[in-house]
Amino acid sequence: IEATYGALYSPNYTLEDPERVAITRILYTEFPEIAQAYTKNNIKKLFTISTPGIGVLSRMPIIKLDDFKGLKIRSLGTNMSRMFKAAGAVPVSFAWSDVLDGLYKKIIDGTMSNMSLARDNKMHEVAPYVLWLGQKLLPAHAVSYAYAMNLDRWNKLPADVKRIILEESKKVEMSYAEYSLMEQPLASKQMEKEGAKVHILSQQDLDEWGARLGDIETLAAKELDEQGHSGTASMALIKKLAKLSTAELMAEYDKTWEKEFALIK
Repeated sequence: IEATYGALYSPNYTLEDPERVAITRILYTEFPEIAQAYTKNNIKKLFTISTPGIGVLSRMPIIKLDDFKGLKIRSLGTNMSRMFKAAGAVPVSFAWSDVLDGLYKKIIDGTMSNMSLARDNKMHEVAPYVLWLGQKLLPAHAVSYAYAMNLDRWNKLPADVKRIILEESKKVEMSYAEYSLMEQPLASKQMEKEGAKVHILSQQDLDEWGARLGDIETLAAKELDEQGHSGTASMALIKKLAKLSTAELMAEYDKTWEKEFALIK
């Protein structure tokens, strides 16, 4: 369920990094089965790392939605693959370590990536066309990353040490999200200075993409229900939280952390 929030990263919703992290934290607290998924594997979750809005780096320009047609785009996860299919592309499962070679050898036509990761890996040197989809355009990432520690080790710690660790976890969780929010457009601009051609889709194309995609949120929730999880309930909470103002959402986020602190023994 913790990754269900990724279904909202479609043309129907535009959430930024701090909002995503806040929603993920609230889901973790409000749905015990998420925490249980960690504990049954002897893991204590500390904090979530935000998954920034992505872009598509390709060997050929993607200026409009129809330019996706037939292109083999490296993707991941069920919801993101659905999004690229709706755009007319062919989603391809490809190991990250092989992406550069796959682009160079023309095995794939493009790849999704967050901008800072693409910049740091010099991906724009083999795929010089960048379609920037993040920051209130189309943040399409659908994965939740967590930093955690061994649960047995956690249980042996004194209560005051646990409190310090969680207080610092909260700070890191949100500060990284705020950093990522600033870093992604900066990375996009840096690649552009180095010769990449950066584009964004028109609002008309984004609207068309959303229409083709349909109600991905309900579909994702139903699939979780069928797996025995609280898909519909969690999606309802996500939609409710997504409609809050930033201040209201962060207030709920703070309350959630207070509940986490209260569990310290």
